[in-house]
Amino acid sequence: MRETPPGAPPRGAPFVAGREHRRPHLGLIRVITLQDEVLLNKHGRIVAGFLPEWTVSSWCIPDQPRGVHDEATFTAAVPKVVGLATDITNSAGIDVLVVSCMDDPGVREAREEVSVPVLGAGSATAAVARALAGEEVIGGIGISNQIPKGFEGILTPCFWRNPPGVRNTLDLLTDGGRRAVLKEAEALKLQGARVVVLGCTGMCTVGLGKEIERRTGMMVVDPLRSVSLLAEAVVERVAGGGGSVG
Repeated sequence: MRETPPGAPPRGAPFVAGREHRRPHLGLIRVITLQDEVLLNKHGRIVAGFLPEWTVSSWCIPDQPRGVHDEATFTAAVPKVVGLATDITNSAGIDVLVVSCMDDPGVREAREEVSVPVLGAGSATAAVARALAGEEVIGGIGISNQIPKGFEGILTPCFWRNPPGVRNTLDLLTDGGRRAVLKEAEALKLQGARVVVLGCTGMCTVGLGKEIERRTGMMVVDPLRSVSLLAEAVVERVAGGGGSVG
């Protein structure tokens, strides 16, 4: 059994509010290794804001100090996500698991190993973007020149931009990284985009979605909001006997 990362809620923490009312429990996996409790739980707190009646617990995978930002870090993350997903579902009473990364590392593989629905931020965001955008032109901003793996087979934005100097999620924590993202959002609007997809969950960490909406007037598809919507729908479906995600 893997050791619970520092700052994470204890494994097996109770999530039953009472004998008659059971709060759904969402387990959130971060793919960047974080020792700081506030940063570790940042995405979980954002998701809990969208799902106020839920319990949200966060964990992170080991030995990924810069998260997932290229093929090598993606490949390394896959078995770590699967192993952590297995540990969590065996001990923490989780109803749905979310992998908070736009490349969805380990999502497909974890679905083969655990008995609860597993959602990836990338595929969830792509699905929500397609549903919301309609005929509007979609653009996206990411931490690489490549469209996230989680979008594959679901969404291909008309325009995709990688801000100069932004190569991993840590760059988004800098003033320069945030300014670069906002500049690319303005460029997307000039190209004709009317909907912008955030291509890294780290952009949610620093609140870039609201700032882009304020500055450009474009609709922003937020990954954490998107995966929260799908998590709620999936858990309701399973509770109603409609089956799981696989």
